[in-house]
Amino acid sequence: MIEENKLDLITQEAASYKLDHGHEEEAFQLYKKLVESHVNIEALLGLVMTTDEI
Repeated sequence: MIEENKLDLITQEAASYKLDHGHEEEAFQLYKKLVESHVNIEALLGLVMTTDEI
């Protein structure tokens, strides 16, 4: 696994954790960063979910 993929995975896990624990704005920013770097279906879904929560 290349370093960028590892970082994306960690960022996605962090965003999911923050969303699950009531930190919607922080989760939104992390998902947004993932979507901007390259469109990922899971990141896009997370972005939509956090937007709904905010």
